[in-house]
Amino acid sequence: MRSRRRCQALHIPPTASHSLTERNSAVACSQSHIQKNYGNSTICVGRTSMRQLKRKLNLCRGMQFPKNKSVLLIILEAALLTESSLLSLCDDVWIMTCAKGVAVRRVMDRNDLTEAQAEARVESQGSVEKKLDFLKNIKFKGEVLVFDTTNDSLEEGLKRVTIAFDEYWCRKLEPLQKDPDEESSPW
Repeated sequence: MRSRRRCQALHIPPTASHSLTERNSAVACSQSHIQKNYGNSTICVGRTSMRQLKRKLNLCRGMQFPKNKSVLLIILEAALLTESSLLSLCDDVWIMTCAKGVAVRRVMDRNDLTEAQAEARVESQGSVEKKLDFLKNIKFKGEVLVFDTTNDSLEEGLKRVTIAFDEYWCRKLEPLQKDPDEESSPW
């Protein structure tokens, strides 16, 4: 009989974009989805969690997962990830993008900001092209996935990412389902 492994998701919010964790935000919707679909999830919100991330990851990386134990998944949501030292802790990077005008409108709607305030926030995150160039220049070894949600509603974009995540997670766990003693690279 094949052993089943549970997923624990740890969600760490961004330091620069605290608004993403507000009620009815994309992150809040994702948190409930993670809890509903993966059970026993641990979702941490706050700057303190971000500061503790390196310590937690170092502890987790040293762990061996015996049979019938949980596999740990950490989702780090950070608009400025490529600009932070936390990138070195990531195995894979997913980038959400949309046209600048769409991003400004979404920030204005979500945060009740003026157009100038929303533009400043969007500009502070840098372009996707710069992020991809940076990842290429540092020879990032993990997968880099880009989701352009310009033509999607927020709900449609989240649904697309959720479907992609389910496929991604199944692909990462497939070696463990075939042979529970085998480690799924790069974990």
